Amino acid sequence: MKKNLLRLDRKGVSLMIGYVLLVIIAIGLSIAVFAFLKLYIPPSSPECPDDVKLTIDDYSCIGPDSDGKYQVELTLSNRGLFNVYGVYIRMGGDRIFKPLINEADLFFIEEGISGINPGVSIGKGPYDYSETDFTYGIRIIEIEPIYLGEEDDSQAAVCENAVVRKTIICPSSAP
Repeated sequence: MKKNLLRLDRKGVSLMIGYVLLVIIAIGLSIAVFAFLKLYIPPSSPECPDDVKLTIDDYSCIGPDSDGKYQVELTLSNRGLFNVYGVYIRMGGDRIFKPLINEADLFFIEEGISGINPGVSIGKGPYDYSETDFTYGIRIIEIEPIYLGEEDDSQAAVCENAVVRKTIICPSSAP
């Protein structure tokens, strides 16, 4: 009878060792997977500071030209505390979604200038737009600044909290 009790004790110990090894293997695998996936997650994405402010100082409407195209030119000013490196310019009517009109000209990289310093104005355009999108010559221009981080300028941050909308009236050829 004493031999049977010893065998039961040994089976209990070996069963407990099996569970401990199983837990250790699971924890080890989870640490390995975490370390592997951490390599593929990009570092912290840049954030746009609260003191980024780009404004529309002036605008001019051009058109229609000989091809029947309409264009708009803007004067933008940086009234914030940080450099602004680019801008998304959208133009549309009363719709929520406005088409981007400066797809090929997002960043301010002209003649060695990389960005607009605080207190500086710059002219942008002319940009083409379609007259069929608007009624009665009323258009809404929306600008959204692009900011590059101070330490790492390889990633751009879009300043969603600094979007400026301005209603402009351009002459229309429609009666």
